[in-house]
Amino acid sequence: MRSATRKRIGERCPTCGRKYPRAISAKRAKARRGPMRDPKYRAWCREQHCVACISSMGGLSSDDADLSVFGAVIDPAHTERNGQSSKGPDSSCVPLCRFHHELYDNKRQQFYELYQLDMKALAAEHYARYLQETGAK
Repeated sequence: MRSATRKRIGERCPTCGRKYPRAISAKRAKARRGPMRDPKYRAWCREQHCVACISSMGGLSSDDADLSVFGAVIDPAHTERNGQSSKGPDSSCVPLCRFHHELYDNKRQQFYELYQLDMKALAAEHYARYLQETGAK
């Protein structure tokens, strides 16, 4: 026998007359949507050269640059935001050394004035190159 306080789904509340809500399923019907995450692309970015360092050296391409000059640790920097202070999709990442990544995150206007780089175009270019080199979809 059931207790008097236990509610049955679909029954009406005796005081207000509203139906009791249906049970909440343990698993979501749809997956949560959020920005695309691609750890393989971020790992590929870490192997590239800092776009700001290359730009400050006179616009050398990664292939022409002397590798001994580029000894810094590279971090993928997100160039887009997903709203409410969260990162954008990983496809918007560009490789920046730690110094330039910190400058880009903290003093973005100063970064743009110093290097005059179109970061979103560079991000699209890098992601297209990644897809071409790895054959990823």
